[in-house]
Amino acid sequence: MLKDEYERKNDFEKEYNEKILFQDVSFKKYYDYLEVNQCHFKNCSFVDTIFQGIDIDHSMIENSNLSNLTLENHSYQNTEFYNSNLVGISFVDSYLENVTFKDCNLLYANFSNTHLKNVYFDGCNLERTSMNQMKWKNLSFHNCNINQTEFLKTSLKDIDMTTCNITNIKVEPTNLKGIIVNSYQALILSKLLGIRIKDD
Repeated sequence: MLKDEYERKNDFEKEYNEKILFQDVSFKKYYDYLEVNQCHFKNCSFVDTIFQGIDIDHSMIENSNLSNLTLENHSYQNTEFYNSNLVGISFVDSYLENVTFKDCNLLYANFSNTHLKNVYFDGCNLERTSMNQMKWKNLSFHNCNINQTEFLKTSLKDIDMTTCNITNIKVEPTNLKGIIVNSYQALILSKLLGIRIKDD
């Protein structure tokens, strides 16, 4: 479904459960509850959109603007966010499974209290993002900017951060146990552990 067809039907609520392409569409509306399945959103804008509730499955969101969108307390599965503006987006208290974020701007995003399973961040800006009290299984970061990101009460055990910028991350020393970092990153994290390094 392309933009002109969408505007003609104006029936997003009834058609979200089919294989549909929404392209160049600006959504500016209040939606009480939606189940989105097998949809592809390309070059879309969700600015000024309010979702009281939404569940997304087997869908792709590409080159779209979801900045400051609230997507809390619902589930997102088998979905890819690609090259999209997700600044300030909130997934608080949500469940994400088999979700990929590729080349997305997630500055100031909030993933606090989320449950993540098989979630992959690749080439994303996660600066100043909140990832507090997360529960996760198979969580990956690759070539991401994680500067000043919060991982309070979130274990980083077995997470490989070697390709990421982790400058000034905020995490309790006990939750650093088992994190995988390179030698330069180890020097950065040593400050959190109160280690003083003195060279001869």
